[in-house]
Amino acid sequence: MKAGGIEFSLIRGGVKNINLRVRRDGSVRLSIPYHCPTDEAVRFVVQHTDWIHSRQKLVLEAESRRISDAPSPAEIESDKRDLEEILPDIFERYERLMGVRCSRWRLRRMVSRWGSCNVRTGVITINTELAHLPRECLESVVVHELCHLRVSGHNAEFYALMDTYYPQWREARKILNANPPRR
Repeated sequence: MKAGGIEFSLIRGGVKNINLRVRRDGSVRLSIPYHCPTDEAVRFVVQHTDWIHSRQKLVLEAESRRISDAPSPAEIESDKRDLEEILPDIFERYERLMGVRCSRWRLRRMVSRWGSCNVRTGVITINTELAHLPRECLESVVVHELCHLRVSGHNAEFYALMDTYYPQWREARKILNANPPRR
């Protein structure tokens, strides 16, 4: 579809609210609830054209930097081994500090998240791409997921835990948001 000079794909269903996303390649995706009229979705895109253009510029600049700075396959393999070596210490330190324990952790390439926590099983998954970002990003994600073992959602209590156990999480989040996982 096209509205306000913006070409976008429209996905209906699977969301409660209108969600607008500029993808890494600069394409625009609008997800809407089943009950949302198409004309309302079009208006939403038109109202957000300035934001879309500025976001497209940012993601395309970030992607061009990422491509030019992309590590070789040997570097990637080395970085993934580094995560396997340093994560046990990070988990042990923060689990002891926070008084929680995950049942196990694992590394996986994830396309839309830096980490995840299954609160029922206590399994934490960490995105392998964190190997390419500063260590504070990795530690922030580990603490974030460990906080979910105490508070499942993202509410005031959750962020109070983040402030207590990793006060610099906001700075790390800025870096993570500026360098989204590769798709």
